[in-house]
Amino acid sequence: IYTAFSKPVNLPGLHEFTAMGLLDNSPPTVHLFTRKAKSETNTILTCLATGFLPKDITLYIKRNGRVLTLEDGLVTTGVLPNNDNTFQRRDHVEILKSDVSIYTCEVNHRASKMRVEEKWGEKRLVSHCLFVYETNICM
Repeated sequence: IYTAFSKPVNLPGLHEFTAMGLLDNSPPTVHLFTRKAKSETNTILTCLATGFLPKDITLYIKRNGRVLTLEDGLVTTGVLPNNDNTFQRRDHVEILKSDVSIYTCEVNHRASKMRVEEKWGEKRLVSHCLFVYETNICM
């Protein structure tokens, strides 16, 4: 970055801001998507929350409103660090391509007062809802 006098100005990186306590809460970016499974009749539905800080977060994949568990085949990475000192979590489940259920990814990040819901149905993203403070935004 340069000033009006074209002299370089060194700014701290994200990790320095974090260490100084200047960036304590960063909300997640949430993605819900599918990828190929080994079986032609199945697909893998993945929910990814990334870029959040601090690392305390809840992430649920639901089938018709019921939270899926390890017994349902849910796989989770748990919370992992990103290269920029924020965090990510990725959960996935293998489902039948013919399944007509509505799948929801719900992510709650209390530190940023944010809750995100993404719904997947009929092989596509159905809706994306963001809940911040008491405001609801759905697309």
